[in-house]
Amino acid sequence: MKTPTLAAAILVFLAATALGQMHGGAAGGMSGASSTGGMGQGSMGGMRNSSGMGSMDQTGTMMTPAQRRQLMHTTPMQDQKYQSSARAMGKVQGDLSRMQSRGMGNAASSASQNTNPSYAASADTQQGAADPGDDLASDLQNLEQSNDDLASSLNSDQQAVVAGKLKDLQKKTKQMQALAEQVKSELNNPQADPKVAREHLKKLDRLSKEVAKQQHEVASALGISA
Repeated sequence: MKTPTLAAAILVFLAATALGQMHGGAAGGMSGASSTGGMGQGSMGGMRNSSGMGSMDQTGTMMTPAQRRQLMHTTPMQDQKYQSSARAMGKVQGDLSRMQSRGMGNAASSASQNTNPSYAASADTQQGAADPGDDLASDLQNLEQSNDDLASSLNSDQQAVVAGKLKDLQKKTKQMQALAEQVKSELNNPQADPKVAREHLKKLDRLSKEVAKQQHEVASALGISA
């Protein structure tokens, strides 16, 4: 009788030990899960912080010019530099308008040359009186200098905000200068294809609008009323 009783006691002891191990493992698992959950919450907190920063950035873009000026420490002198750039851009666009008119005049002159030589000679004389290509080349140089003056007036923080736009301004102005020389040569060459010259003029016009847009965006970023 003692043997079965001893065996039963041993079985009860083993069962209790097994249950204790299972309980400890479950508790450890729960603790690990809790720890993992805490990390997850920390990660979500980081996401909320990132989201909050994004919201601040979005709010920043909706600032009034006065608020932007205060944030960027924009000075009246920088206003003047921008206005000079804007005026130079206006002159460039005026030159392009005259060149487009001249290009159309050249096309009409070419079409009338065989049937009405006196008309062609008169058109050539009028065009030779004032070459808008020369004005464009000069005004593009002024535009480049004006943009450089504006860029050099900015402090390091301001430049960091508009660096990409200033670089694009410089790049597109260089492209305009090269294309303007090509168009001037084409308009002054009676053998040149007027259609090609007109296409190049259209490209110049598109570039001028892109430059004007970039100028406006630089001004907006600095809180300058464009």
